[in-house]
Amino acid sequence: MRLNEDFGGEANAADELLALMNLRLQLADSKYYSSYEVPKSSAGVTAVLSALPILTRDKLKNFWRDLFSSQALKRAAGKFIKVTSSGTTGEPVTVIKDDYDCVHMWTVLKYWFEVAGLERPHSTRCLLLDGLPNQIERSSQIPLLENGFFERINVRAGNAVARIQSFSPHVIFTDPSGLQWLNDHAESLEIQPRLLLSSAQHLPLSLLEAVSKSFGAPVFDYYATTETGPIAWRCLKEPGHWHVLESEHWFEIDRGSLVVTRKRQSLFPLIRYRTGDSAELGAETCACGRSGKILKNFEGREACVFVREDGSKLDAWALSPLLKYRIQNRFQLTQLGPSKFLLSLERIELQSETTAVIQDVLRKNGWPLATLETQALSTSEITREKFKPFVTSLS
Repeated sequence: MRLNEDFGGEANAADELLALMNLRLQLADSKYYSSYEVPKSSAGVTAVLSALPILTRDKLKNFWRDLFSSQALKRAAGKFIKVTSSGTTGEPVTVIKDDYDCVHMWTVLKYWFEVAGLERPHSTRCLLLDGLPNQIERSSQIPLLENGFFERINVRAGNAVARIQSFSPHVIFTDPSGLQWLNDHAESLEIQPRLLLSSAQHLPLSLLEAVSKSFGAPVFDYYATTETGPIAWRCLKEPGHWHVLESEHWFEIDRGSLVVTRKRQSLFPLIRYRTGDSAELGAETCACGRSGKILKNFEGREACVFVREDGSKLDAWALSPLLKYRIQNRFQLTQLGPSKFLLSLERIELQSETTAVIQDVLRKNGWPLATLETQALSTSEITREKFKPFVTSLS
């Protein structure tokens, strides 16, 4: 097991000691961790964390109520929310977020503007663009961004282009499907965002570069989970490097999987949480000039290569934006041969319509002779730490 030993570049020993003291306070308040004997903070990060168990997704799902105490909830005075992850890459898990957890992303956004070398507009307007079937939309102010504005717009809700244009966002948060939608409508959208951010899934470089060119703005591909919040971002100059937020987390690699411990104090302790994503953790000076911890060979954001009938290759994740808004069924698509695919479905009763959509997308993207076998998605796949929608059996 490897631990992030140099504690994040700018953080000094006093900061680390304070973070450890905060961690110990959370442990004392937690039913889940009450039986563990933890060394004093002065023993150091390695000693303290090594005394505690790895928190797997399975354990989080089953014991989330025990991670915090009733006393902690009383102190929070009702200023918290319960959030359940989407389950797109694994079984849904529940976490509790306090006041600061809910607005923390705006602090990280400020930092990423600095990383990109951009001046952040005063009263920043932030758009969250999605295409989920529930068509939830909302508006609010962002006090941390000089009373900026937040708007959530759903592309399914109608008149999306006009509404986005009217809002004229400085920042757009979305996922690869949303980026594909933006790129498809780039000519109609008379907007000039300063920064676009994508998360949730692997983002093909070809799509990242196309969107950046269409809007003349950098695209930040960042790694976050509902449980942890933001963790890392893909380097703008060296795409294989993911710079981690060292001031926010301690990092370990456990049996090849990324393990995260949140440094700052929170109502909901997240200690040695195994994200389920495989990665290598190293420290080096990057091509961008930044030095510090980086993730490499990051499976959670790695390509899955499909081979077309003509022998050319395609990152299978490039198909995801074409499928996401058309399919209401968790699926796994496995390439078995040049034209042969296996489609595994969670809701087998939707087999007919799901198969038709996927076959149509495959035939339009390099597999005119595509054939699909279908089966029910196995329980082992549904419950694995990280669900993989695209798989290849070709060498």
